[in-house]
Amino acid sequence: MTVTRDCLLGGACLLILLVLSEQVMLRDTGTEGRTGRADGTDREVQEEIEPDNGEKESWGSWGEHQTCPDGTFVSGFQLKVEVIDFLTDNTALNGVALLCYPPREDKINWITDLAANITSAVGEWGTWGGVSRCPRGDFLVGFRMRIEKITKTNLDNTAANNLDGECEGGMKIRGDGTDRGEFGNWSRCPDDTAICGLTTKVQPPQGPFADDAALITLTLDCCEL
Repeated sequence: MTVTRDCLLGGACLLILLVLSEQVMLRDTGTEGRTGRADGTDREVQEEIEPDNGEKESWGSWGEHQTCPDGTFVSGFQLKVEVIDFLTDNTALNGVALLCYPPREDKINWITDLAANITSAVGEWGTWGGVSRCPRGDFLVGFRMRIEKITKTNLDNTAANNLDGECEGGMKIRGDGTDRGEFGNWSRCPDDTAICGLTTKVQPPQGPFADDAALITLTLDCCEL
């Protein structure tokens, strides 16, 4: 799913951005992604990076690949999270949305400069939180994930719980996910590249009385600046 600036200015959208005190908020009505770039064409990816603690071979299916429009890069992200409730089955992190912006010599305007808001597969539970974003003008170049290892003896596996980002200038930005599991090491793009796309792996709903985990892991793309 993608929200472009044209969609923001008018027309029906599957995702709606609400701007509150310069805080971009996301709402989602579906779970599917779309192959390729936000404008429907291909974009050259220099490298794909992934969390070193990701459950890549475990539950779930990979969603469709999404990248920012050509010439734009990720400067912020937003998480869809189900808050932990010890009386029910929990899924924790359900989705990740990336905010794409063009390079600017001066500060980014978070509203008018937004080129696209991209997601891959998204789980059914939880709500979209606030945006974690780099200083204006910086792009995301690294990340780490907090992941609870899936085990057969755990009756309430959650897998992915949170995501932190690293900006060009070295600033670390925190996601607003949950706290099960452990953070892995930082995964970083090669020099002179920045994050420009993603693919997520999500477990579909398992039915009544089953253990759901929703978002399992993801990969992020690095494109040449």
